Amino acid sequence: MREELEAKLDVIKNAIYDLTGEEFNISSPKQLGEVLFEKLKLPVGKKTKSGYSTELSFFNLFSVNLHWLYGLFILFWMVGFSNAVNLTDGLDGLCGGVSVITFGAFGMIAVAMQQPSIALFCFAVVGALFGFLVFNLNPAKVFMGDTGSLALGAAIAAVSILLKQELLLVIIGLVYV
Repeated sequence: MREELEAKLDVIKNAIYDLTGEEFNISSPKQLGEVLFEKLKLPVGKKTKSGYSTELSFFNLFSVNLHWLYGLFILFWMVGFSNAVNLTDGLDGLCGGVSVITFGAFGMIAVAMQQPSIALFCFAVVGALFGFLVFNLNPAKVFMGDTGSLALGAAIAAVSILLKQELLLVIIGLVYV
């Protein structure tokens, strides 16, 4: 079991070296997390003295610190938007077309916030959805189904959480609600 973990960590260490050109000493999952979040500065919310922010804000107009309730909020947010997107998957092209707009908007926000990895993800999903829409427009030859729409909803909610723009999703994704 230990050898298998070491082999996986070596693969990850080599991938990080290929991407960054820096070599890190990674011998445990804890050290992997430290490298990913501290040294490589992966974008995961606002960093505070005690950890990552549990603050819910709308631009800089107002903010509410939810403390330990933030975990419950994230759970509600992910499940709620997954199901909301799933409900729009009834007409040919509706869920895919609306998701293109939503991911495109969050991609532009990620570019403005200087979060290139999130922007790349959003624009990759936009490209994949355009490819899907070719076959899903009326009359549909391919259907998304629950698996695709639930995954899209969870991805949209996750992007809003990573960008710390949760409440903006209510405006951008108003058609889902």
